[in-house]
Amino acid sequence: MTTVERRAGWSAVVIFGDRLPGRDQVAFNQCDSSCLGEKVCDIFHKICSHHERLQNSSDTEEIMVSRKTARIIQLADALSGRRVLHLRDAAALLGVSEMTIRRDVADNPGQFAFLGGHIVPASEIEGDAPYELAREADSHAAAKREACVHAARHIRPDETIFIDCGTTLEYLVDLVPENYSITAVCYSLNVAEKLTHKPNVRIVMLGGVYHPSSASFSGNSGLETLDSLGINVAFLSAAGIDPARGATCVHFHEVSVKQKVISLARESHLVVDLSKIGKLKPAFFAPIGVFRSIITEEGETQLPGL
Repeated sequence: MTTVERRAGWSAVVIFGDRLPGRDQVAFNQCDSSCLGEKVCDIFHKICSHHERLQNSSDTEEIMVSRKTARIIQLADALSGRRVLHLRDAAALLGVSEMTIRRDVADNPGQFAFLGGHIVPASEIEGDAPYELAREADSHAAAKREACVHAARHIRPDETIFIDCGTTLEYLVDLVPENYSITAVCYSLNVAEKLTHKPNVRIVMLGGVYHPSSASFSGNSGLETLDSLGINVAFLSAAGIDPARGATCVHFHEVSVKQKVISLARESHLVVDLSKIGKLKPAFFAPIGVFRSIITEEGETQLPGL
């Protein structure tokens, strides 16, 4: 069973149309500024106060609410109920392009953040973390994609693969042939969401406690699930590869999952871009020798050459 770690409670936020008043029912719900961000709350209070003044006066002039303000309020309301919203779904909900949504999110960092292709409340991001999935997603994207092109040759039909969390292996999902019937094991939302678009892939999602900073889960339930699986090929990611120390990552909660998978899989491949070589991160999870290969944008790197 998957459990999600929740932060402070959310209250409903009104959804406004393009004009006020007269065209929309306005319902004022008290909101928690620590969750939604002070800017959204301020906008919300100002609009509602203005509406109340109009109701008490004879002035019937309609007040235009900027479309962008309306979108911000609608997006905050959607997230208050769902916690996570895919960029594509947000664009469809608000009737605008994905680029418009990206600009709105970027202009309101106090309210929203990106996790891969998902939008989450900014309060769900561990602000002091040195690594954020949203920030890392655009880093060395071309190199990550090319590394996955090389890694994809290890995907074979009718086998079970494991795909690690992070932003690198998102690209591997795109390279799974449409006619391949495989089972894919994962424990992060961004990877799982991409897998849902592969019609012949059976998905095993490991549960546990949700960690927003990496959009991944950890816990005993996920480790127990791994014990019941036969994994042919595991694709692992790392934030740093030190020739002496080995493979490391930023988040300690990922270590137990990575180590369990490596111990169970027939073959494990470490897929990284070359910028990770020579770096040492705080959470050690495996010596270099446990991997069959280390795959970068230049191909399968020979281990003695590191």
